[in-house]
Amino acid sequence: MCLAETERFLDNLKILNMHYAGIVFNRIIRQGDISQDCYNVFY
Repeated sequence: MCLAETERFLDNLKILNMHYAGIVFNRIIRQGDISQDCYNVFY
């Protein structure tokens, strides 16, 4: 894997992490209980 591919992969990973964090954060605000949602998002 060349450096450019690695950087692109890391950028995609950051975007995914931000996306999932946003989902969980929205659920916390809306419901105040994310136990079930965490299982849906991460498993």
